[in-house]
Amino acid sequence: MKKWLKEHKKTARILRIICIVFLCAIGYVTILLLTHVLMKVVPGNAEWEGGNIIEYTAGFLSAVAAFVFGGMVYWQTNQANNREERFNFANISRPFFVIDTDGVIVNDPKKAELKNGCYVHTTKNLCHYEITLRNVGEGVCLNCDTTDDAACMNSTITEFVPKEGTLKLGFFATNFERRGENQTIDFKVTYQNLLGFRYEQRVTATVEKTDFSSCKNAPDYYNVVTISQTSPQKQIGMKKDAA
Repeated sequence: MKKWLKEHKKTARILRIICIVFLCAIGYVTILLLTHVLMKVVPGNAEWEGGNIIEYTAGFLSAVAAFVFGGMVYWQTNQANNREERFNFANISRPFFVIDTDGVIVNDPKKAELKNGCYVHTTKNLCHYEITLRNVGEGVCLNCDTTDDAACMNSTITEFVPKEGTLKLGFFATNFERRGENQTIDFKVTYQNLLGFRYEQRVTATVEKTDFSSCKNAPDYYNVVTISQTSPQKQIGMKKDAA
């Protein structure tokens, strides 16, 4: 029986409601019959009239309505409190990404240098960059999606990143050349926590071309690639199928 109730929760809930309504109806009719009998048996009682039945029924229905209304208010208040607790818990257990120490790897003999919180790479030939993001937040990361607005990298989805886990983000800076000089591109990282709350952070990369054509024994120009630290986190809603 217990197994059936677990497997058919909705049906069991409907049956409980039907039973409660049926028992209430039986109790109501029983009270009316007892009142009628007492009116007839006990000496000195007034006669039971039709108006008394209507008055009694109205009072009974008013009591039932007040009980139901009070239950609904309690349920709604409890639901609101639960939602607030979930939001507070989500604020505590959210993941958060930052660029890891030495987290920018360049396919070039000259490495990227950390300057004023940004990774700076000066090179003549634009190349491939790999950025390592570390989850330093209080919660695990689910369904992490990385995209950009310039097709410099392939969109990837990572299903799970634990606390202190890492996420790789790679892009080809050669794609900047097709966009002209001094370009800025945002790489968007969207993800969610265990409760389904969704967040977004961005990594910004800029390419500035510095002209050295007037200098002797120097290339015509250098590309200065600057990769900034991750942006502040922004909450963007919930997963569609999250409760």
